[in-house]
Amino acid sequence: MQEPGKVDSKLDYKLDELDRALVAAIIRHPEASYAQWAEETESSSRTVARRFELLTRHKVLRVHGRTLPGFGGRIAWLTRIYAAPGRLGPIAAELAALETTRWVRLSRDRGELICGVITVPSIYDDLLFRLHSTVPARDIQVHQLLEVWGQPGSVTSGAETIDDIDRLLLAAYAKDGRATASHLAAELGIDAATVSRHRRKLVDSGILYFEADVHPDALTSTGDVNLWLRVSPGHIEKLGHHLRSLPETRFVAATSGQHQMMANVVLPNASDIVRFVDSLAGYGIIDTEIVPMGHALKRSGA
Repeated sequence: MQEPGKVDSKLDYKLDELDRALVAAIIRHPEASYAQWAEETESSSRTVARRFELLTRHKVLRVHGRTLPGFGGRIAWLTRIYAAPGRLGPIAAELAALETTRWVRLSRDRGELICGVITVPSIYDDLLFRLHSTVPARDIQVHQLLEVWGQPGSVTSGAETIDDIDRLLLAAYAKDGRATASHLAAELGIDAATVSRHRRKLVDSGILYFEADVHPDALTSTGDVNLWLRVSPGHIEKLGHHLRSLPETRFVAATSGQHQMMANVVLPNASDIVRFVDSLAGYGIIDTEIVPMGHALKRSGA
């Protein structure tokens, strides 16, 4: 069994039209019932359940429970490393094996590695030391995530309000966001009503939200890009909320460093990228760097 969060270089499952419609429905509403997905895809609940099982078995997607990266006082970073493809491969594999890393991906030309890190400062200092021992400082850019725009209502506060059951559930949903109350009750040794009550509290408070983690090959082979944006003051928050509201946006955050914002967007074709960037006129963007993304070694920290 492949370690959760890690991905194969190529997808071994060929999606048909219904699969793609279902993936799109799951991205929009990852917490929805099979009946709701069936209505969106104009199919039956039984068919949707069967297709969802196939998609998860073939590692096309999984649904995970999330907290925002800064929840509980954690600090989130994005690290960009530049090197020859032959050097980046081993570095990427090493980073993907660490518990603190997220989203370890290579650019399509394999000349850039991007890695998310969620940790406390002392651990990150150790990681930086390890990186600088193998990569010159000039080839590494480190960006702190100042704000991540997640689902509406999601928060970074409230860690002091959760109890041991909440923590168990957050860990369980991080592995499988579709786990039923009865399954978790049996696994954790508590009753299903307690699971449901605590889940509702975590969701209603904005601490817990759900997200579809989709293999890049299932989304597109040409229109998956990271946008690094320089944005003038007075526009950053407005642009962040706007990008988060667009179905093409998979991730968006305000960052430290020479760029004020980073977004990962997925579009059907490479030609759509120009139109997408042009559509952002009027949001105070000074400069845009477009990085087509390629192989993912790790998509989540689950």
